[in-house]
Amino acid sequence: MPPSKPGSLISAILPNYNHAGYLRDAVRSLAKQNPTPHEIIVIDDASTDESLAVLSELATAIPFLRVLREDANRGAIAALNRGIAEARGDYLYFGAADDIVLPGLFAAMTAALRDHQEAAFAACECIITDFSGRRTGFRPPIRPSYGKKFFAPGQVQRLLRRADNWALTGAALFRCDVVRAAGGFDGTAGSFADGLLARHLALKNGFVFVPMVGFNWRINPKGLSRSASSGIDASRQMLSSMLKHIEADPVFPSWYAPLLERRWRFNVGRIATVESRPMRADLLLACCSQTSLDRTVYRLASVIWYPTGVLLALIWLTVRERPMSLTGVLLTALARRFNPSRVTSESA
Repeated sequence: MPPSKPGSLISAILPNYNHAGYLRDAVRSLAKQNPTPHEIIVIDDASTDESLAVLSELATAIPFLRVLREDANRGAIAALNRGIAEARGDYLYFGAADDIVLPGLFAAMTAALRDHQEAAFAACECIITDFSGRRTGFRPPIRPSYGKKFFAPGQVQRLLRRADNWALTGAALFRCDVVRAAGGFDGTAGSFADGLLARHLALKNGFVFVPMVGFNWRINPKGLSRSASSGIDASRQMLSSMLKHIEADPVFPSWYAPLLERRWRFNVGRIATVESRPMRADLLLACCSQTSLDRTVYRLASVIWYPTGVLLALIWLTVRERPMSLTGVLLTALARRFNPSRVTSESA
C-alpha cells in the first residue's frame, strides 16, 4: 500500500517500555491503516525486555518504522515529546504500545480534518477491553454529537459543562503545527498531560467529532493513568496538578476547575467501587468524602453485600458530585443500545 500523499503525511508516535508482548499488534495495526502512515516512530524508553528484538523483526517488514532508543527511562510523556520533535508528518497520531488502532481510523480522521481546516484535531469513539479481550465499555460516555460535527471554541466550552473526556488521544488525529505551537505535552502534568493538551487545543482551535469506533483501548491496571488514580497519595497529587494547570491556562473558563475536581472525585470513586473487589473504602474515604454523611454512606457501602454496596456508593457519588449530564449519558447509552456505533472499516 503506498504511503500518504504529500500534504496529508501522518506520523504515528508510539512510546514503549517493556511491552514486547503487545508491540506486534500495536505496530501492525498502525501499518495496516489506509492511508498508510508516512512513518511509525517507536520511542523505546530503555526497555529491559525483548522489545528491541521485536522492533527489529517488525522493521524488516515495515520499512517506514523508525525506532528511537532512549539511553535511560524518562517516561511516556518525554517519549511522546521526542516523537513530536522527530516527526516529519502534517498529522500526528499518539498511540500506546498495548492498544490497537482499528481499520479505517486514519481515513475517517484525515477526511474530517480536510473538511475542517480550522480544527486542531479530529476524534472518534473507542471500545474498552481488558487484556483477555472482554469488552467493558465505550468512551466517551457522552457523545458530543450523533453525526460528524465541527465544534468551534465557544461550543467546546458548552461541551465541557456536559462532559470533558470526549477526546482520547488514541482515538484522535492531531495537526502537527498546532501541537508544536502549544509546546507538545506538559511533562509536569503527569497522566493528565494528554487530556490537558486535547482540551487546550479544542478550546483554542476547535475540533471535529466523528461518531464511529476507531480504537481499542486495552485497560492496563499498571498503566500511568490507572495507577495515578488508584493510590491515595497519587490521586491527591494528580488532582493538585490538574487544578494547577487548568487555573494557570487562560484558555480554560474560570468555572471549569471546580467542575473538574467534582469529576475527579467521581472517577476515583468509580475506580474504588466498580473496578475494585473488595471495595476500596480507604480510597473512598480519603478522596471522595467531604462531609460526615459522605463517610457514613461510604463505610456502609463497603460492609454490605458487594453489589448493593457498589450501587449505593455510585448513586451517592452521582448525587454528590453531579459529574456530567445524566441526560447525555442516558441518551448516549440508548443510542449505543439501539443504534450502535459502527466500527470503522477500510472504506470509512
